[in-house]
Amino acid sequence: YNAIGQREIITVGTAVVRRAANRSMEFSELEKSNLTDNTCINKGATRIERFIHHIRNARSEDMMEFRITNYITAMESIVSTSEYKKKEKTSISVATIISTNIDEYKTNYKRINEIYDIRSQYVHGDHINKTSNEMTEISIYCDIVNRILCKYFMNDPVLLEYLENNEIESIQKIIDNKKLHLTTGST
Repeated sequence: YNAIGQREIITVGTAVVRRAANRSMEFSELEKSNLTDNTCINKGATRIERFIHHIRNARSEDMMEFRITNYITAMESIVSTSEYKKKEKTSISVATIISTNIDEYKTNYKRINEIYDIRSQYVHGDHINKTSNEMTEISIYCDIVNRILCKYFMNDPVLLEYLENNEIESIQKIIDNKKLHLTTGST
């Protein structure tokens, strides 16, 4: 399913993505069983596998609030480095990756923070002051962002290997370097 709940056929181009998607389906089957120990679901899952798992959950969800929560969790799963200031760090990293200049970065950073606020409101039972159309538009934005993140990591064998080996510090150095180039305007 796509960002607005319509069925969409997506061709998976690489063996890594295929393997991750298959593993994600295996996780789904485990979740459906009556297992009480959920640690086996995530044991050994790579960041890219968890990323795809959350996107798959988001796209299969009818409720926009839950869909958006899964989309932002997918973003976290691929770029977060620690529990400390997760919202800020994830927003910075994602905005850096998807932006081509400082103005885009500022817009994307602000928007991702706002999406985090929606997730927080939903998770904590607060009222979300958004219309159905606004929530649909946010869901579409999240889907686009996650597609960009997927392409960013899948098209770079070094980054993909870092994800497979959970070398997030190495990924963070690359993101920090890109942010430096964005803020200074250099290439």
